[in-house]
Amino acid sequence: MNSKIEELATACLDELANLTPLSLIDQAFTRIAGMRFPEQNAGAVVSLYRETTRRIASHLSNFDYKSIPQDLETLAQRARELQHLPPKPDEIERIEKTARDLGWTGAEIDIVRVLLKPGETIGKFDERTMEIGSRTWGRYDIREAGRPVWMDREKYLKEFPAIR
Repeated sequence: MNSKIEELATACLDELANLTPLSLIDQAFTRIAGMRFPEQNAGAVVSLYRETTRRIASHLSNFDYKSIPQDLETLAQRARELQHLPPKPDEIERIEKTARDLGWTGAEIDIVRVLLKPGETIGKFDERTMEIGSRTWGRYDIREAGRPVWMDREKYLKEFPAIR
């Protein structure tokens, strides 16, 4: 009978050991250590570990065990996000500031966004032309491409400022 009590006691202690904050923390950190991260995100992962460790140490020193699971969930969520590279800026984001500096209007840039097919890039451009994919477009052509069919051409083009 004593062996059954000892087995039960051992099983209960093992179960309780899995519920302590330290075992939860260990499980979370071990799971994240097994994840693969892109080389570019290595610094962010290290910072994430350090920040989480600092927060959890603060909780433990204040006997605030209730906050630990939320920090571990945040750690897991941010680690999952860091497993992927940040998306590259799309072509419009890449050229928008320079295009605006050259006098392109927001409406013209929106038309370019519509003209740009998936996988195409924007090449050289200046105040008067823009290379979209393999074709060079004049600024008036881009404006015309954005004109609704029902709108009068002259009236529509007057809505744009003069090209420098």
